[in-house]
This record gives sequence, C-alpha cells and structure tokens, in this order.
Amino acid sequence: MNRLPPPPELRADYVLEGQFFAWPLAVSGECEPIDPDSAQVCAVAPAAAGRMVWGATDGETCHVFAARFKGAAGGVMDLGTIPEASSIPAIVPIPAGHPLAAGPYSALVLAWLNPGWQLWRWQAPAPADSVQEPGYGHAAPVLLASGLDREVRALALVGDRPVVWIDRCVTAVQADGCLLELADLSAPPACSPVRLGDAYWWLSEDGALAGLGLDGSPRFSDLAVPLPGKSAALCAWGDTLLAAANGVLYDIDPAAGSAAAFAHTPLPDVQCLAGLPDGRAYGVCGHGIGHVFRVDREPARCVALGAAATAVGHHRYGFEFSAATASAEGVIFLGEHDRGGHLWAYYPPLSVSRA
Repeated sequence: MNRLPPPPELRADYVLEGQFFAWPLAVSGECEPIDPDSAQVCAVAPAAAGRMVWGATDGETCHVFAARFKGAAGGVMDLGTIPEASSIPAIVPIPAGHPLAAGPYSALVLAWLNPGWQLWRWQAPAPADSVQEPGYGHAAPVLLASGLDREVRALALVGDRPVVWIDRCVTAVQADGCLLELADLSAPPACSPVRLGDAYWWLSEDGALAGLGLDGSPRFSDLAVPLPGKSAALCAWGDTLLAAANGVLYDIDPAAGSAAAFAHTPLPDVQCLAGLPDGRAYGVCGHGIGHVFRVDREPARCVALGAAATAVGHHRYGFEFSAATASAEGVIFLGEHDRGGHLWAYYPPLSVSRA
C-alpha cells in the first residue's frame, strides 16, 4: 500500500468555510426547552422533503423532537419522552404514502431500555403558518414491536418493513409486530447502516463490510478495514462509501470490491461524518472541542477547517457531536451530544478552493 500523507495540520481558528447555525431544542417564545441534562442529541434524521428534521436525545430522560426551518416556521418541537428508555440509537423518517406512514410527518424511533428494546411510530405537527397560528399538538406514539434481553444497534426502513440490527443479527419487523431474522452477523455493527445504491452497508466491530439489499437479502463482501477502537464513521461518498476509522480515511467500493486508505483526519477520534453528492464530505474529530474537516474526492485528500463554533442561532462552541447527516438539499445536520445540546445546521459553500 502507498504511504499515506501525514494528517493535515490543525487550523488555529474557528471554521470560516460555509456557515454553522445552532438551534436550541425549543421553539423560542412558544414552548419550554428540553432540560439541559436530558438534551444530549443522540440521533438526527432529515425527512426526504427537507421540511422536517427528526431527532432524539438521551441523558436523564430520552426525548423525541422534530425541527422545522422552512416557510413560516422555525424551531425545534419537543414531542415527548420514552419513559423507560436509556437511549435512542436511531430514528428514521417515514416517507409520505408509505404503508407505515401516519399523516404527512411520521418517523420510526428505536429505543433501548437496557435490557430490551422498543420500536415506536411518532407523528409531528406541521402547522402551515407558525408566525400567526402556531400549533404543536401531536398524536400519541404507537408501539410497533419490542424485544427482550438484546442490545439494539441500528434501524432502517427496507421496503415496507422496519429492519433492526440486534447485536449479532439483522431482524425485520412484520406488520403484526412479529420478528423475522434476515441474517446472522459475525460481529455487531460498529456504525449505522448507510444506503448506497440498492443496499444498506455497514462495518462490523471486526472491520468487515456487510450489506443488506433492499429486497431483504444479505450482501457478502471480503472487504475489511482495521478498527483498533471498534468504532467507525461511515457515509455515502458519491458512488462509494467513505469510512473513518481511528483517523484513517478509506474509500470503499462494494461494487468493485475495493477498499483503499488514502488520508488521515486531523485528529484520530472521529465523532461523525456526512457525505455530499458532489464528492465532498464533512466530519468532526477530536475531543475538548470538535475540529471540523473536509474530504475531497478529486484530488482525494483531507483538509482541516478549524474548530466548531457559531454565534448564529445561539452562541455555542461545539465540543462533542454524536451524528451528522446531509439533507437532499445538501444541508448537514449535526447532533450536539453535550449538556444543553443543540441541533446544529451546517451550510457548506457552493464550491471550495482546490489549491
């Protein structure tokens, strides 16, 4: 393997490329914010239409929230708690018209009860004009399925069925709430599954790449990356997958059967990663304060952008982030996993210097 370039030197400044916003977990002037000790954002998922962003928190209690930033709306709505939950590993928006959809805006929420797990369907309100007629009532959540004495890792909506990654197996939830095992796993997932083409892909704790087709069939691969800490960040990166493991960046192409390391991140501890269709990806690494980096495809490289901070929305330094995901419009939403956590939005520039 070719020798990798050294990690890019940290920038002694805050991020000046693009724009960060930090949104408190409340609609300002309309409702009470989530208590700071329960406001560690642990999951973020923008809906396909871009009007709604779903999220969840952990801490003393686990909350589900929905954020609206389009039209005559702006803010984060606390939809309530899952009383016995210890954490919420995943939240997945349900497309409008899907058999599981309940109203125009609904989502699947996976809760870990330690022990046991629950799969819920939540609904969010969508008032047309929050400037003059705010409305935040919503239907009660519906329990779709549950299990005992197993740790849950991830969730996806594959065809008409929710699919749950439960320790060492992948399980589909049937319409009647019964569970159907789809595949055994050699090791638990080290990251959330990522949609690429006609399959969901993930890295297991032993570094192996595994997949699940949209028809529910397992995909087998001989590809693997070293995972010294049994953790990784993964995202779609154009037509391939981008993985960050212990600060090493890998370009993984399941179709071609290749996995190549090509760069280092500025610091080894990668918190989260999100890819854009144009061949850019953005991530956060390090501890103490999060350092933001950009990954370019042509030429393949990693660029240090500076420390995460913003004075837009709220005045906030970004120390720890649990998740990053890009909307269809190219906005990256990040979940701040810290006391009094905020939902961050990052608007990347239309283009960047390649010098």
